[in-house]
Amino acid sequence: MAITAGTETTAKVLAWFIFYMSKYPRVQQRIRQELKEHDILMGDNAHSSLLSLETLDSLVYCDCVTKEVLRLAPVAG
Repeated sequence: MAITAGTETTAKVLAWFIFYMSKYPRVQQRIRQELKEHDILMGDNAHSSLLSLETLDSLVYCDCVTKEVLRLAPVAG
């Protein structure tokens, strides 16, 4: 049961994130640029690997956007 815990809230956050990225293409472009700057590949050239904590910590703009999505569309009471 614990494996499925949080899947609904994760799905809701992702849905809101995608919604806001479609609404604000400049933000989407800036996130894409930040990912490119950190050599995080997307699309056909992407490889599946986990990001290190150091890499995640360096994605400052992505972190700010994620927190803003959570502020604008809170999924938990």
